[in-house]
Amino acid sequence: MRWTSPPDPEHIRSVVIFYGTGGGDHSNSRAAYLGHFAEKDEFEPQSNVDNLEESLRRAGRPVTFYRYSGTGSLNLTARKHSTRRQRAWRGIEP
Repeated sequence: MRWTSPPDPEHIRSVVIFYGTGGGDHSNSRAAYLGHFAEKDEFEPQSNVDNLEESLRRAGRPVTFYRYSGTGSLNLTARKHSTRRQRAWRGIEP
């Protein structure tokens, strides 16, 4: 299952995306989509964001995507691991 394609379209009316473009078939979705994306995300290229936005629009879904210029990845898991590696390197964490 792709998270951008709600499994229960009758009950899911709003989807907020802040990282990840997933994929899938949006034709059964009844949700409005709000997305927040970094401009320079090494894990989520702008082409993926553009493709998702276009796919949602083709499915007739309301879409509002914000792209934040000058920002890096919004992937919180990758950022957490990166921060942990940096702290370990400095001897702050084992």
